[in-house]
Amino acid sequence: MSKLPVALIIEDEAFWSGVMARLLRQIGVDSQVACDAVRARELLRARFFDVVLVDLVLPGQEGIDLIQEIQRDRLLLNRCVIVTAHEHIASYFSAEIPIIDKNRIQELVPQVLRILGEREDLPRPGDLTAS
Repeated sequence: MSKLPVALIIEDEAFWSGVMARLLRQIGVDSQVACDAVRARELLRARFFDVVLVDLVLPGQEGIDLIQEIQRDRLLLNRCVIVTAHEHIASYFSAEIPIIDKNRIQELVPQVLRILGEREDLPRPGDLTAS
């Protein structure tokens, strides 16, 4: 049996981190939550995450700066997803970083599956049906 992939959810609003954690759990992805940039850095130093979901507005440090910091780590390059209600701010990022609007949070699932790649124990993005 293979080890489940793990996502780091960097989100200060408990409602949204809970929604994301439930969506990920439905596709066989475990998650840990950091509610600010300081805790996110601690978790990132402690272990590898298969995917990192980052809100742009965080206490202590803006998500924009945190994402740039995370992207400097070659192991995490192309493993970040911006999840925000402030899509206009996200437009400053490279098109290579996926952006999910919280009002369309269901789009997170296929994006995470694309980042995780081909794993036999996870559904493929094309296999998902709209609820």
